[in-house]
This record gives sequence, C-alpha cells and structure tokens, in this order.
Amino acid sequence: MKRVALITGASGGIGLECCKKFAKNGYSVCAVDVASTHELMEIVSSSGGIYFSTDVSDYEESKDVAGKVFNKFGALSVLVTCAGISSGKDILDISVDEWSKVIKVNLNGTFNYIKAVAFYMKDQGYGKIITISSTVAQRARRNISAYTASKAAVVGLTKAAARDLGRYNITVNCISPGLTATSLVDAIPDKIKSKLVDETCLGRIANPSQIADAVYMLSSDDSSHITGEVIRVDGGQLA
Repeated sequence: MKRVALITGASGGIGLECCKKFAKNGYSVCAVDVASTHELMEIVSSSGGIYFSTDVSDYEESKDVAGKVFNKFGALSVLVTCAGISSGKDILDISVDEWSKVIKVNLNGTFNYIKAVAFYMKDQGYGKIITISSTVAQRARRNISAYTASKAAVVGLTKAAARDLGRYNITVNCISPGLTATSLVDAIPDKIKSKLVDETCLGRIANPSQIADAVYMLSSDDSSHITGEVIRVDGGQLA
C-alpha cells in the first residue's frame, strides 16, 4: 500500500515537524493549512504530496480534501490533526465569537477530518489517526478557557472514535504535548513560562520534533495494538 500522511495545521511548529518526519520516512505528505511556507511547500513537493489551503472548520472542504487525496494515491494511511488556535482570555473576557472560533478550529476541525478520512480508511481496512491535545486538558491554566475546553474535548473525541472505528482496523490515539517551543508558547510571558519549565522533571521545553517523534511512533506498526490512548509528551510536567 502506498504510504500517505494527511496532516492539518501543517505549517505550524508541530505540524511542520510531523511533515518532515513522515517525508523522511518515505510518506507522500499531504498538507492542510490556511497559509503555507516555502519550507512546507518544498517538503510536500519532494515527497510527491499535495498542499491544500483550506479551513479545517468547514466539513465540506475537509471531505473534499480527503477525497482528492484518496483519488490521487488510492490510499490514505495516516491522519494527524495538528491545526489549533488559542484566545488568551478567561471566561469573563472572552466573547462568544472568540469562543466559537477556537472550538470550531480545535474541536470541530479534528472531528471533520476524522469523519472525512474514516470512510476511506474503512474501505481500505486500515488506518492510523493521531490527534493533538494538550496537558491543559488534564490540568487547566488561567486565561485559556476556550483552548482548554477544546483540547479536553479532543481527548473525549479520540476515545469515542477509537471505539467506533476499531472494528475497521483503524486506530485512534492522542498526543498530549506539554510546554513546546511553538508560536503559542512564545506568546506566554517569560515569568509564567519559567514557572512552567520548573514544573517539569527534565527542566526544559520540548522541541516540536520530539512531539513529531511520538506522533510517528503511533503511526507505525509498532503501535498496532494501541488505540484510544492519550500519551503525554511533557517532560514529566504532570508526573
């Protein structure tokens, strides 16, 4: 079977590293993001994949992407849902529109792509789906109410999808990163960031490539009997 990985949020820190990891291991990388970078386009092109500039919160667009990928390659091996945004506001300050936008991208976007690819994975009798949550799903922090709620819901969605899709030889697992060197973490004030680093056992922030390593493990045959799991990659922050 042709090895094809579909990755949303592909130009972000974790998404881009996932694209690199899969391309390096012989996958055709199909990337989804509202904006691209030169580096991302090179990865997609060199791997023989496709780039889609589209909104993950639109199910019809998600379904169209999945169909185009399967029609081109005749296979869709792996889905990784990295697309995500945050608001940086607490419950008192966040507007209903801001709340809805975060939920639409982080939760609905994950659901849209799981549903869109599941039909094709079911027919081929195989598939690996890896969602991206966050340690805030297990221990909330201030001023990210919508992000926290959406990432906790992604955990529940992952477990439900694992139950629904296991009979078709489709595994669904979740990576829950801790503090990782991405644009979202760059926006955290240094004083708070330092405190969060001190909470970890290892005393350091993760590189996005370390999250991609865990994602790739869950996409490999070595994880063939793992499904419905949430794996923290947080340097022991919640240990």
